[in-house]
Amino acid sequence: LETAHTLPLYGVGCKFWRGNSPEMPDTKGHYFKVSSAEYKLRPIRGMLRGTQYMAGRPIRDGIAAVGKSLGSWRFEFPEGGHPAVYRPPFPKMSGAAAAAQDEEAAD
Repeated sequence: LETAHTLPLYGVGCKFWRGNSPEMPDTKGHYFKVSSAEYKLRPIRGMLRGTQYMAGRPIRDGIAAVGKSLGSWRFEFPEGGHPAVYRPPFPKMSGAAAAAQDEEAAD
């Protein structure tokens, strides 16, 4: 729930899977796609409903995420999502501005 709360549209349309490291891709095809998010007390209490996939194929629809409170959830924005909603992260700064920022961070 906490991970979905930080995403645009509270994670609706996004793909979620559990992984050990932040950069771990979904390699087994076990993931969960959210179709609706309802919060009673954000970001702590609520219900995410969606479709569970195994080996890349839908298994169950309209269910809550299995093990939602166990943590280590990774996410991916939907393919073809509108760029105004699902914009990519800002690129790293280059040139003199980046050097000045690095010096400030070191102090």
